[in-house]
Amino acid sequence: MVMKKIDQLRQDKNITQKQLSSAIGKSREWYSTAMTRNNLTVNDFRAIADVLDVDPCVLLGSPRRSVLPNRERSFLKKEVELQADMISVMKELIDKQSKEITALKDQLDSD
Repeated sequence: MVMKKIDQLRQDKNITQKQLSSAIGKSREWYSTAMTRNNLTVNDFRAIADVLDVDPCVLLGSPRRSVLPNRERSFLKKEVELQADMISVMKELIDKQSKEITALKDQLDSD
């Protein structure tokens, strides 16, 4: 089933067996043997998913995982990290301003 999914995606993306195997540093013969024997290492499996630009879970037929291409998932992850950093900086600024306001208020109250 996994090998059929790989071949289906490969064909859908107009990638030849030779192109796919070359992209992961393997020979066309290796690809043919691996596909007929269901003999992929985890690293080969991940490399194939990267070349096909899909989540490895998609190759396993999992409907629960995102079907976003790897490059889009990577972009979104970076975007979330940047937004989290911005929120952190904003919290620091708010804390600083809050302390300044409290100090000014205390100063006005003492006058």
